[in-house]
Amino acid sequence: MFAKEHVDTAAANVLRDLADTSVRPLSRLLNEQLTRRRTRFGPIAFVAGVASNQSFRPGLVSAVFVLTAVMERWTVDGPMSAFANAASGIVLIFLILGSGNWLMRAFPQRHTAIFLATVVVLQIPTFSFELAAGASLTPLYIVHVIVATFLSACVIWLTSGIGEFRVPQAELLRVYARELDAARIDVLVQTEVIGSIAKDAARMLHGSVQSTLAACALAIDRAALTDDVESYAAAIEQARAVLNAPWMTDSGPRPSVTLQAEVNAKIELWQGLAGIAALVSPEVKQITGALAGSVGEVVEEGLCNAIRHGNADTVSVQVDLVDEGSTSLIRVRVVDDGCGPLDGAPGLGSALLDDACAGRWKRAAAPGGGCILDAWILVREVTAS
Repeated sequence: MFAKEHVDTAAANVLRDLADTSVRPLSRLLNEQLTRRRTRFGPIAFVAGVASNQSFRPGLVSAVFVLTAVMERWTVDGPMSAFANAASGIVLIFLILGSGNWLMRAFPQRHTAIFLATVVVLQIPTFSFELAAGASLTPLYIVHVIVATFLSACVIWLTSGIGEFRVPQAELLRVYARELDAARIDVLVQTEVIGSIAKDAARMLHGSVQSTLAACALAIDRAALTDDVESYAAAIEQARAVLNAPWMTDSGPRPSVTLQAEVNAKIELWQGLAGIAALVSPEVKQITGALAGSVGEVVEEGLCNAIRHGNADTVSVQVDLVDEGSTSLIRVRVVDDGCGPLDGAPGLGSALLDDACAGRWKRAAAPGGGCILDAWILVREVTAS
């Protein structure tokens, strides 16, 4: 008897270790790689994008010049000197930046180099006038030159960078397209395809594969405790089928599978490990496609958390249609009597819930103990995708 229980426990541990040490890390890795692959628009990308794609805006630069340097000259030397300084400065700004814009249009392949060179040339008149007026190259003056150059560059980048925010996505693609050859475009397309496959693989590994292995491990443990040979054999056979059967990802909706069938399939996996009661509203039973699949993913995640992590004995699943003004949503509620929500950083399960219902979900402790998971899926948003 001791040897049999030892074998039973070992089999359950193998499945549990496979789910925790192989399937879960692989699904997390795929999801992280997909996240890293997406382009981030940060400060460095903004600075580089302005220098390589945007033109100068001498009008805005002149306005900043008038509001800063000219006002200071007005206070010190009077209005006549301020007007003369403004006129000469504006002429130089339009002359230098206008020439830079012309050169960047004439030689687009040298856009970045011309942009940077023009920024440097724009600083020369100011410091030439100061040196001609008697300024000496002291350490303090050198610091002044560095600070003034930095502030001037910031003004130029910010005024030119307006285009980086105002140009719509389609226009940005058109602007950047000239930098891409056919091979690089092909790589980008392949990256998007691989990203989609990785996302589906992460979802399936975390959901169907990991949940099935975890359910099998729990079933083996309970069969060993009750000395139920038939339950033990059934759990082992189910685990063998999961491990031997090839699996494939498919991001497309399954039009022939109804919402009721999706919910039943998720419940069947865990039935016997806990008392599960389900109530699906008649208005949503026959819904098919992507919406039904999203509801199934939410139910699967809720059951796995309740039984595997919460050690729940009873779970209730409710799916119904709710209206909020002119918006129709499907609400999925999973209530269990387990240990309640666990503290910890959000994992891949939370990310998959975010993806399934666009972030419209919450998890809270039940008044009598256990956990309540509520998720709302926008009907139009999913059916239109």
